Amino acid sequence: MNDKRDSAAYADLYTAFIDLIPLFPEDRQELKAKRGFSDETIDALKFRSGGPHLGKILKGLSGNTARMIESGLYTEAGPNPKLLNPNILIPYLDQDRVVYLRPHKDAFSGLAVPFYLPTKLGQFAILTESEFKAAAAWQWSFSAIGLCGISAAAVKNFDALTELLKAQSCTLICIIFDNEIKDDPAFPNYKKHFWD
Repeated sequence: MNDKRDSAAYADLYTAFIDLIPLFPEDRQELKAKRGFSDETIDALKFRSGGPHLGKILKGLSGNTARMIESGLYTEAGPNPKLLNPNILIPYLDQDRVVYLRPHKDAFSGLAVPFYLPTKLGQFAILTESEFKAAAAWQWSFSAIGLCGISAAAVKNFDALTELLKAQSCTLICIIFDNEIKDDPAFPNYKKHFWD
């Protein structure tokens, strides 16, 4: 995908970690109320709760320190602070293996973020600017690709996206963008130039 490390090399660590992490009832309720997810979707896609409770879990996770740092689970100072913030953790699954783990609205440094694929693609797929939107499409039995931002399908990653679509015989794509207003200076996400 690009010149960053392949996160799938750390699937054993991510999978072991996800299997130890709870999803707090309030986070489950938020996923249901805010995202419209069913319990079945939440459980199948293995959403989990980030927060301070993960420090102890990370310290108990076996693995060599250098590899834990390379995976993004650790930094030189210990457990990665991005995981210790209260947030939803989004596992990128390849069948039962977790091939990447992303705290919502964040990412691990130095690792290539793969495309979020809740399931194998069909001839038709939805391409969307969020893992949660891809999960919602999956819940409605559509195949979908979630991007953690529009730049995830641009420049270096465009060829990888094209290869993925060809490899999975996907020939029809529906692109669903976020509905954001960025041309109004009153909003915090204002962009002076539309190309930004």
